[in-house]
Formats: sequence, structure tokens, C-alpha cells
Amino acid sequence: MKSLPMTSGDTERVRFDGGGQHIVGVLHFPYPSNANGERIVITCHGLMSSKDSQKYLQIAESFPSRGIAVLRFDFRGSGESEGSGDLLSNRIIDLKAAIEYVTERGFKSIGVLGSSYGGTTAILVTAETSQVRALVTWSTPCRIIELFGSIVTSEARDYQTRLGGTRKEIESSEFMRDLLKHTVIESVKRVNKILTIHCKEDQVVPWTQAKLIFDNAREPKQLKLFERGDHQLLDPSIRKEAIELSLKWFTKYL
Repeated sequence: MKSLPMTSGDTERVRFDGGGQHIVGVLHFPYPSNANGERIVITCHGLMSSKDSQKYLQIAESFPSRGIAVLRFDFRGSGESEGSGDLLSNRIIDLKAAIEYVTERGFKSIGVLGSSYGGTTAILVTAETSQVRALVTWSTPCRIIELFGSIVTSEARDYQTRLGGTRKEIESSEFMRDLLKHTVIESVKRVNKILTIHCKEDQVVPWTQAKLIFDNAREPKQLKLFERGDHQLLDPSIRKEAIELSLKWFTKYL
């Protein structure tokens, strides 16, 4: 296994094991003229997304030019990775595997950037390991049972009409049972060096959840709330600022 960057702007398709599943990613090396060669940020995508989401491609273009490598990868069951399902417990396994992989590649200072459900995963893993030195979350839920429970409840009405199922059957699904194993608020109390970014017009995850993350995290921490903008930060000016703020955070703490 190779260690550390090759030449300016290099990328490498990689594959590593995540709990018996082949996880696929792309490693973007930093520009040697600006880099000490040891800093890296791992990106974590949300539900119904992948490593190839435009936001991660933009991050992978921006960060290496400022001396920080990027690993963007697909959680199992997404993109090019093996497996199925979106269980939070499995995503935790996959992110831990990604951290182990970049450590084996020689990166010593590791940051994580997670969006939405990927941010939830990032918080839970960061709380468990000292290997993550800095964390950034975008549009991230922390009261996951409350949030996903309302989604499941609304879907249950349609499920019952179409298939004769019951709300109880939906709410006792494996996905929901797995969520009950994790308490994000308690985990974030063990996290510091965290920047939380959210848009107040987010219609998927209320911005108040970002405030809860910030209030419960340890110092140093920072909260950035955009007055407008959606869950995916699709507005080019907002996304550009979010990327720049994230880069400054990692530059400071990695």
C-alpha cells in the first residue's frame, strides 16, 4: 500500500473493506507546493446521495489546492460500493473503515465533513475516536428519531392504503430500530473543533437542529446559519461560502 501524495493534482480510485463490503472511493492528493502531505478530509454523503454529488466534487477541487487531501467515498449500498440499506450502524462501520484506510496510507491529521445523514454519522464516529481532529457538518439532523419518525409516519399512510400494511409495521422497521441505538446529542457532547453550517430555509432538517448541535458541542466550536438557502446548499454563492468556511476550519485545526 502506497503512502502519501504523488504529484500535483493526482487522484486515485481506491477500494477498502467496510464490515465485509467493498467500499469504493476517490482519493484526491494535495498540491505538493502547498502541502505537508499529512492532512486529509473524508467526506460523508447523506441519504439518496453518493460521493459524486456536486458538493463533494467541488470540495475535492478546492481543498487539495490549499494543501489538504480529500477522500470521498460511497457508503455501502450507495454509488459504486457493495451492500444495501442505509442503517446508521453500518454507516458508522464504513466511516471507521475509511479512517483506518487513510491512516494506513500515511495521513496523520484527519478531518471529516458530513452532510445531512452523513453529518450524523460523522458526529457519532468523531465522538468515539481521537483520530478525527476536526469536524464540519452541513444540514445535519441530531434528533434523528424525531425527524425520521415524522417521515416514516407520513409514509405509513400511503403504505397502508396501497399494501394494507400498518403504521406500526413501518415504525418498527429495521431502519427505525437501528436509529434507536444511537443518541446524537449525547455523542456531540464529546466533540470539539466542530463547525456546523445550516440554512434557515431548509425544509428537510430544521435549522434548530444545528443550534442543538452547537449548544451541546465542546469548545472550540462555531455555528454558521444562512438566512436563506435549502437543504443541499444549491445556491452557488451559499455553497461557495460554505466550502470556504469549511476549508478555513480544517486549515486551522488539522
